[in-house]
Amino acid sequence: MQERVVFLVFTKDIILLQAIYHLIKKDVIVHIQHAEDFCTVEELNAKVIIDTFNNNIFYTSIAYQLDRIQPAKVFILSPFRIKRCFGDLPVVFINRNVSLCNFITLLNCDGNYDISPELSISRRQHQILTCILQQKSCYSIAEEMHISLKTYYCHKYNIMLLLKLRKMSDLVRHQISCYLQ
Repeated sequence: MQERVVFLVFTKDIILLQAIYHLIKKDVIVHIQHAEDFCTVEELNAKVIIDTFNNNIFYTSIAYQLDRIQPAKVFILSPFRIKRCFGDLPVVFINRNVSLCNFITLLNCDGNYDISPELSISRRQHQILTCILQQKSCYSIAEEMHISLKTYYCHKYNIMLLLKLRKMSDLVRHQISCYLQ
């Protein structure tokens, strides 16, 4: 008899949650809406699915909570990959527009099946993008991140090159902005 797998699904998108319920019928699915809800989870070696659409959870207590439950694998639905986002945890970034067939294969396979997003950013770049979308000033961002203004502007320049932005105000209309707020 096959062992049941526990999936912890962290999403605010009810349609996505319903789709996951229908796709993964034989396994146990626990819906989590807020980072604080991870405190009540005691499932060790679960598979965690995190949807980052309108749900930027990277600067919450989730890293600590994930480290505490030691998941078998963390699947993050995102249009970009963040380098070393959760330390040593096995993290797989999946583009949110992946086909259902590939998504199911990825969830059920224990090996490395690569369908990750093409865009890759560092943790610092992600943090700076998040702060910019929160309309923080360059001085407060640099102070909050404990970096110099020159370093901040260097990160900002690299972000603009990476996202092909002519001015930072274009970030609000960029397709990834809803994953950073």
